[in-house]
Amino acid sequence: MKNQSNKESVRGTGNSAALCKLSSVQKGYYADPFIQYFVQKKEKVEPIMNRGFYMRVHAMDRLISQFLNANSESSEGVQIIQLGGGKDTTFWRLRLSGENEVVNKLVWYEIDFPRTIQEKLRIISRVPKLQEPIVGWPNKVLKKTSKGAELHSPDYHLICGDLRKTEDLHNSLQEHGVNFEIPTLFISECVLVYVEPNSADKLLGYITETFKLPFLVMYEPTNPLDNFGKQMMTNLSKMGCPLLAIEQYNSIESQIKRFKKIGFNYVDVKNMKLLWDTLGKWEPENVDGQKERSRVIRLEWFDELEEWNMIMSHYFVLWAAKNDQISQEKFIKIFGL
Repeated sequence: MKNQSNKESVRGTGNSAALCKLSSVQKGYYADPFIQYFVQKKEKVEPIMNRGFYMRVHAMDRLISQFLNANSESSEGVQIIQLGGGKDTTFWRLRLSGENEVVNKLVWYEIDFPRTIQEKLRIISRVPKLQEPIVGWPNKVLKKTSKGAELHSPDYHLICGDLRKTEDLHNSLQEHGVNFEIPTLFISECVLVYVEPNSADKLLGYITETFKLPFLVMYEPTNPLDNFGKQMMTNLSKMGCPLLAIEQYNSIESQIKRFKKIGFNYVDVKNMKLLWDTLGKWEPENVDGQKERSRVIRLEWFDELEEWNMIMSHYFVLWAAKNDQISQEKFIKIFGL
């Protein structure tokens, strides 16, 4: 019963994230015309959260874009597999941007709890804008399974699954056309930290053992041992969302060791404070980074600098790959912040 309660609480964090992303968009931090459809009740969000979610989305978007650019010449296209997609809208934003020809050859998979998938399908069914890029909607793509309805179009899949059950996960991916030989990016945004370490590591090991060219980006909290980290842990536990993996992997250094031991030969991590401090230096070449930093700073009155620095130092972005065909030097150039 407790496990079910925790599962529902973790699902609730997806609703909170969608609310914060919508607020950040409405304040002008970044553009996302789709997130509005995934928030039922609008609430006031503090500036520190608006800016924090901008940084979270901005960093993840940059790494996804780098993955697409680095593999733009893949003759068989590329895949993105989102672990616990929740109410994320990246699939639609990519389709809208058309930033890269490889997007037209991209197949997107999301794996999440059945209730989350059902909720996302209900939202899509009510919003024509969300249906537009889904080829064959609705008759040819909605499928009934023993776990609930799923969506399977040529380039977008919503799969009911439990990330702790890698055998079932493999069967579902195989059944729905995943190509284990082509470049594949896995996205984990505040997901694996809620999974028991052994189960999370088993999933990561499955990825490195089964996929020929796996890439991964992960956004998670860290540093649970100082006073701020202990309070963060307490608050989330009271909400029914214990961070099950954070004690075993409690630092950036331990995360690097973890991913290398599991089989990723290229791993790098930066905490969000460093990324904020260097915002403007890791932008794409066609973006004036200093202007972007100035723009963000001017958006809202902001006097919570000490708390901001503390929060940002307790989150990180990790990017990793397994590829024996490129050098460390080339990996750093094509993939990283």
